[in-house]
Amino acid sequence: MKSPMLLLLFAALAVSAAEPAKVYTWKDEKGVVHYSDKPHANATELAVEHSPSYAIPKADTNILKPQEQPVASGPRWQLSITSPAQEETVRENEGKLTVVVDLSPQMIRGQRLQLFMDGQPFGPARTVPVIEVDNVDRGEHQIKVQLINRDNKIAAESPSRLFYMQRASIFSPTRSGGN
Repeated sequence: MKSPMLLLLFAALAVSAAEPAKVYTWKDEKGVVHYSDKPHANATELAVEHSPSYAIPKADTNILKPQEQPVASGPRWQLSITSPAQEETVRENEGKLTVVVDLSPQMIRGQRLQLFMDGQPFGPARTVPVIEVDNVDRGEHQIKVQLINRDNKIAAESPSRLFYMQRASIFSPTRSGGN
């Protein structure tokens, strides 16, 4: 019993929503203008134009999906550090270090190599694959090298390399005569 009544109610609402509403206006004895959707004594019906409906276009949600990055045309560089070797101990009292980089294919004009030591850029970027570093502190260090393109984007990065710098200290006793 309730189902047919609800269906009839929804049908009546749908039809009434499609039919234009009537608006009535009148002035009371004090001169105040009134508006209503129900007829009133001395009321006149107003002609009401329906405002045009506007359908909002469906948003394109494809821009929210992750896009595959286009593969850059041109060579894919391979970059590795050949010296110092992984976990090598460099014995150098002045703290000098030579980093040798193997790069394939060769760099092109505008590219440069940036050395990173202990996670920080070290010195200016260079255009040669042999990097000389002075006054490296004693202890353990991580190095890596990045190949930077003309547009300052990273084209390749070497794996990190661990090495140890050993420098003589004035605080360690010198060994002499087999003692």
